[in-house]
Amino acid sequence: MNDGYSRHERPQILLLGNGINLAYANSSYSWEQLLDKMTVVADRPDYDSHAVPFPLDIVIRTDDNVDEQLKEFHKEMYGNIDNEEYMDKLHTLLNMKFDHILTTNYSYELESACTNVKTVSDNILKTHQNHSRATEKAEPKYLLHTFYEFTFGGYTNNIWHIHGEARKYQSVIIGHYYYGKLLSKFINFFEKRGNYYQKTLKNGQNPDLKSWLDAFILGDVYILGQGLDFSEMDLWWLINRKKREKAEGIGKIYFYDPLTDGNKVKKYLLGSFDCETIDFSITIKKKEGNEEDKKRIEKENSEKYKKFYELALCDIKSKLEEKLLR
Repeated sequence: MNDGYSRHERPQILLLGNGINLAYANSSYSWEQLLDKMTVVADRPDYDSHAVPFPLDIVIRTDDNVDEQLKEFHKEMYGNIDNEEYMDKLHTLLNMKFDHILTTNYSYELESACTNVKTVSDNILKTHQNHSRATEKAEPKYLLHTFYEFTFGGYTNNIWHIHGEARKYQSVIIGHYYYGKLLSKFINFFEKRGNYYQKTLKNGQNPDLKSWLDAFILGDVYILGQGLDFSEMDLWWLINRKKREKAEGIGKIYFYDPLTDGNKVKKYLLGSFDCETIDFSITIKKKEGNEEDKKRIEKENSEKYKKFYELALCDIKSKLEEKLLR
């Protein structure tokens, strides 16, 4: 496993969400459509799915039968790359030579980009599956030590699906119960680690990376296309845990997100956790008004998102180049 210490003073980590998929994919099939398919209780006319956090919404939709619905529909989560512009943006990220790429997506667009195929196959995924020395085999769920190892452009990319992956539907973190279980795994992992980071770094050594959790705490983390919804308690806990780490030389978090009416509080909170937020003064407008106005705003927002990601990719590349060991 590439630990990041051969090229950088500390690991350089990308945390990638679904934002780039939404900005560049042309697919008409949406996550909302998949959720509608998974909905088994549809006779609630007074129910507003936006009134509760997503991990609880899926419980209501499936009548607390999340596992059964995932088993039936997990193949539809694989994702695909449906245009050259989308493929190009993913190649740009892969060429930046991050030490580890973490993704909250269950889908495999990154793995598809590594192999230059529209949709990656199960055989390819199984061939490139790997795990750290902390486990004897790849985990079926709660993927703390399991990742995919792909070579692209002569460089090895370690890709971690931190909320599970479509191929292993048991691993998918989607309901409130599973977020709680995942967080308990985090806490247990760090309790066993104790003050390992502090002791090791104080002795002038690089800590051994057993999990993506080690890389997140130790490294510089660039969060892109991940809105950090307040319901994602595992990520917010982990950001707070990183701030509380007592070892010297811990990396920082850069959060890339355009301005909206609803994310000002989020950025204040991130500031309290010593994270740097970067928006390039690009504001995404709320879709409101008549249908014509909504369509116009949606088109304008689409262009703004693309401009935002272009600027973000350039900024991240510049930061990575500055941190290369000379």
